[in-house]
Amino acid sequence: MKYICFLLFLFPFRLSAQTTDTTAEKANGYIDSLGRKQGVFIEKQQIEGYKDSVTCGMNYVDGKLSGSFTCPLTNGKRHIYGVYTAGEKDKVWVLPDTTGFNNRTIYYREGRIRKKLYEIYKEQPDGTAQVEKITYRYGNGTKFKTEYYQLNEKGQNVLVKTRSSLAWKGPGDPFRTFNLNGPWAVTGGYTYQYNHWMELGVRKYSRVEFNDPMDVVQATSYVFAGAEMRYFKYLQVAPKIGAGHHFNETLIDLNLNLILYNERFQRFNPAITPEIGLCLGLEFLEVNYGYNIFLGNEKFLLNQNHRISVRITIPFFSTGKQS
Repeated sequence: MKYICFLLFLFPFRLSAQTTDTTAEKANGYIDSLGRKQGVFIEKQQIEGYKDSVTCGMNYVDGKLSGSFTCPLTNGKRHIYGVYTAGEKDKVWVLPDTTGFNNRTIYYREGRIRKKLYEIYKEQPDGTAQVEKITYRYGNGTKFKTEYYQLNEKGQNVLVKTRSSLAWKGPGDPFRTFNLNGPWAVTGGYTYQYNHWMELGVRKYSRVEFNDPMDVVQATSYVFAGAEMRYFKYLQVAPKIGAGHHFNETLIDLNLNLILYNERFQRFNPAITPEIGLCLGLEFLEVNYGYNIFLGNEKFLLNQNHRISVRITIPFFSTGKQS
């Protein structure tokens, strides 16, 4: 009875797992007239990833698991816990191993896995556990970041290294991480810079992960390759590469281009072209102002430094999406 009372007062989390009900004891729960479980039950569960079954406290609403679920491990160091919503796995689920120093954290939304964290801890002389390494994976299992931690001279556990596709320190975040698992997109546009130019190209978006465990990663930064074209007596084609970033909160778009203006690929006048503008309709439509910084002295195109561009971007293939 003491053990049952202990379970009932554990912090409010409940586990999502593959379970088999081997024993069931009513705590303050009951079976209603329709045969549905209502309230808190103490049940023995066989949880995926654990050799032995564990005793867990769980709550039912109309026969469906709902709310917190927690299972104390026999070593007393950690608890298995998670949440159900209307019978579906939801939010944060933590599954420590029997040592208490390795941890699986799985983030769910409406029953689907959004992200997985694999955490490794080291026991300190004072008996506390300090994280040493965290591996981040998407719901489909693809690894996108690994973080390494150490104790500093003040005894604080700090992030010392991140391995990922590309990472940089950002304001308010230890790291923001880019990877190239975002969607591909085709883009077309029109630019006026004394002359009229059409544009066609392909973009590859990255996905930026902010350190918000429930944040769904968004396609915000991109690299692209294509060409600007116009017809005057003959077809003129200027190859173009660049990179850009959408600031989703403010709808601002920034990009930097390298454009190889040429005359039949015999005379060249390359330009570096920064642009700033607005991205509308979930990045579907962009209106940008740019400035050509010509690197050569050729004037065969009569282009101006100032330019206005309108582009339409349509994603057509996505990789690495979370389920």
